[in-house]
Amino acid sequence: MAMPSTAMRLSVNNARIVVPFNTVGYRMLFPYGTDAPIYHRPIATVSIIVINIGLFLATGMGAVYAVGATPYDWLIIEFDRINPFQWVTGAFMHASWGHLVGNMIFLWCFGIVVEGKLGWRQFSLVYLVLCLGDGAISQIPMFAFYGGVGGCLGASGVIFALIAISLCWAPENNMHCLFFWSFFVPFQFDIRILSLGLFYGAKEMLPLFFTGFRMSTPMLHLLGMSVGFVVAIAMLKKGMVDCEGWDVISRYGDPTAPLDSLFCRLTRRLPSKQRKPIRGNDRQGALQETDPVQAILQNPSAYNPRGYVARSNRSRRQKSSTEKSISYNRRMQNPSNFDQSSADSVNQSRMRDRRLAAVTSFQAAINRQGTAEARKLFATICEHWGTHAINSKLMAAYAKLLGKSKRYLESLVPLKILVSRRAKCANQACLRIARIQFQLQNDRDSAAASLSQICEPIDESTRLQQEQLAALIRTSTTNTKPTVAT
Repeated sequence: MAMPSTAMRLSVNNARIVVPFNTVGYRMLFPYGTDAPIYHRPIATVSIIVINIGLFLATGMGAVYAVGATPYDWLIIEFDRINPFQWVTGAFMHASWGHLVGNMIFLWCFGIVVEGKLGWRQFSLVYLVLCLGDGAISQIPMFAFYGGVGGCLGASGVIFALIAISLCWAPENNMHCLFFWSFFVPFQFDIRILSLGLFYGAKEMLPLFFTGFRMSTPMLHLLGMSVGFVVAIAMLKKGMVDCEGWDVISRYGDPTAPLDSLFCRLTRRLPSKQRKPIRGNDRQGALQETDPVQAILQNPSAYNPRGYVARSNRSRRQKSSTEKSISYNRRMQNPSNFDQSSADSVNQSRMRDRRLAAVTSFQAAINRQGTAEARKLFATICEHWGTHAINSKLMAAYAKLLGKSKRYLESLVPLKILVSRRAKCANQACLRIARIQFQLQNDRDSAAASLSQICEPIDESTRLQQEQLAALIRTSTTNTKPTVAT
């Protein structure tokens, strides 16, 4: 299986030999591109690849991999000393053509994902930090605890760090891959960056369970991934990178985020003719003529299409890999026939960008307590994309904002959505709904029904509030619903 590789040199009886842990013979999986959004030209990625090739040619095309001392030992990471300069230069040295080509393929694929979000200046700095971090955790432990014997070289530690960063910043995007089986025609397929990153991480972890957790190529790769995870999470927490809400924290930090991610992906793939306005063909007119909040209250199922999601998942699973391969071959043979598909993709991309912008503005309005602006944006998002475009954490914050503004009846909409999703705060939402129905709407039956939706696990505080409210409902003699003038 193709993968970035590190060459590690050991010493036996004072004679230096090299142990290759990866060879070219079994490299069959080659990533070559991605559908992740790239907002910057890959200037730094291409420059780093050129530097790697130039150093490889200038240092004898793998002469450091030969037996015995060479004039270029000072450029690799040697384990008998601590030299920060080698932490950087060791990441640009390679032992063979196969070693170089394999690493550069992966550097290109994952480098453009990271640089596409940062730009060449920030990416260059991040790459330098990764080199220093990977070199430090490779050289210092070997010098301090293992006698300082041997050395290592190669960019794969930094590349595995880039894989970890891509996994954190663009888990839902796909990597385009070619799969070679012996001498047969390559098979093209797409795989999520999250799945590909976890696969390579597991592939490096597995040999360590059999050979022991000692310094080796798999261990160097995993150390590089650990550096990448630290850098990726730190930059996300500090707000140094904008992943437009598609990073691993935004998508999987909330327990309901994978469900929200599924809803968003399905909505993005819906043809525009299936996303109909509330009334008529003019969306702006519909927004002005119809109260979206009342429309949601009257027909909430129209804004949470569970049946559609189930059918879409079923039909998507039924599409075989053979059909995907045939579709790809036809597209390559007759690209002119797919101009309309390209136009549809552009329209879907624009629709996705507008949705992300609306959700971001909605979140900003909630953060600055702008109730009027948040209500307007909530109505717009629900009308155009449905409530599933808003994750549960943001929905709970909107309900809390409406409560602070004493718009209790309006807060029923986000609260009921949280209950229908069985979000983490669903039990608290049930309590809040029951209070509003009992105290404001004077509807004892509906309040009791809302309390009955509270399910395990129930914490002590919630259970106590449930019992107190249930006792009030039982002792109440009023069982009338508010009348509505017709």
